[in-house]
Amino acid sequence: MSQQPPVTFQSMSTGPGCLVRLIWYIFVGWWLSGIFIAVGWVLMVSVIGIPFGLWFLHRVPWAQTLRPRNEAITWSHDESGAVTVTHVTTQQYPILIRAIYIILVGWWLGAIWLTIAWALGLLIITLPISILMIDRSPFLVSLQRN
Repeated sequence: MSQQPPVTFQSMSTGPGCLVRLIWYIFVGWWLSGIFIAVGWVLMVSVIGIPFGLWFLHRVPWAQTLRPRNEAITWSHDESGAVTVTHVTTQQYPILIRAIYIILVGWWLGAIWLTIAWALGLLIITLPISILMIDRSPFLVSLQRN
């Protein structure tokens, strides 16, 4: 039997449907995402609060629209034909580079980016731009790849 190369694909975690996410945004998401942004930035002011602040800021996409996080799954075949399936985490930048980035750039650039994105979400016509901006905010704030 020939060796099969490992295959990797991206899949979205199961989450609520589009209608539920829309209703969530209208009644909860627009103000909850603002609270997540504000609390995250208040916590980012102190060294002790940075991990908690990043936790809030990385979850703004969920707070806004219940957006689930992406996951990567890899499977491979062995000699006997058995298939091994594993969840793979996305390769991240080294923690030292991420920490320097957060301190020098991420906290203030992320604050500007998220404030603009949240404000754009208040208007129906610019809501898609807001969602795109907020989905990219974890990378902008801390170089976190999803």
